[in-house]
Amino acid sequence: MEYIIIPTKANVIWARNGMEALEFIKEKKPCHLILMDIRMPVMNGLETTKQIRLIDPDAKIIIASSVVNKTAIAEIMNAGALTQLIKPF
Repeated sequence: MEYIIIPTKANVIWARNGMEALEFIKEKKPCHLILMDIRMPVMNGLETTKQIRLIDPDAKIIIASSVVNKTAIAEIMNAGALTQLIKPF
């Protein structure tokens, strides 16, 4: 993913887990797009998305997942993601 994003000159910030991502948002640092994996250590992508929504209801969040079924997609959307990015991409 980095090789796709870097040429756009976007400032890419990496979080090692959901808690780090949440802390970044809590610090009110500007973030135009959040791309996160559904599976992350400490706090998964669904829970992280729900927590981010409490802080920033307008955050643009895309969750990457390899699971493609109606239940998984509904969970992702109900967590507050804009859409799902299907792996591998």
